[in-house]
Amino acid sequence: MLSDPDVLEGEVGRMRLAVPVPAADHPDFAALRLAATVLGVGRSSRLYRELVDEAQLCAWIDTSLADAPDPGAFGVSAELVSGTERGAVERIVLRQLADLAASAPAEAEVERAREVLLADWTFGHERISQQGLTVGSDLTLFRAGWSEDQLRSLAAVEPEEVRRAAERYLRPPEGDGAAGTGAVLGWSMPAREPAS
Repeated sequence: MLSDPDVLEGEVGRMRLAVPVPAADHPDFAALRLAATVLGVGRSSRLYRELVDEAQLCAWIDTSLADAPDPGAFGVSAELVSGTERGAVERIVLRQLADLAASAPAEAEVERAREVLLADWTFGHERISQQGLTVGSDLTLFRAGWSEDQLRSLAAVEPEEVRRAAERYLRPPEGDGAAGTGAVLGWSMPAREPAS
């Protein structure tokens, strides 16, 4: 388990891992988007299946990757089931990242990730107001049509590219957190009841 003397106190156990990644216009970004989806977007994602459905250590878990013109972060967020030890969740998350970096996902898993991303995009853009926000964001941060180009680029990503992107970028700190990757792991845990 990573040493972390600065665990915050909260009502329930929560974890947040942030790993630096390149800007959204980087050639590896589409592969990173698919890696994030394979790992933690939706009920059939690797982390959700293992931590929520199978081990029942978390109430929910999710990954994120923001589109930004500057380097950003790949994030993993989770809420623990009461009584879960944070070390167990941490080990599984780090192992899943290492597994993806070591072995390319199956084509079917990558295709599921593409379908999830496309469905989320379609559902999120049903309203004209969201379509307008996307056009404005594209023009402000990138260029006209940038978001649609990003969706199209997902279709060309091969499973091995997903693995290489995970190997290159999704390397959280090891041991005492001094791996030099700039990754940060934070916890908020409930206060322990005093011994009687």
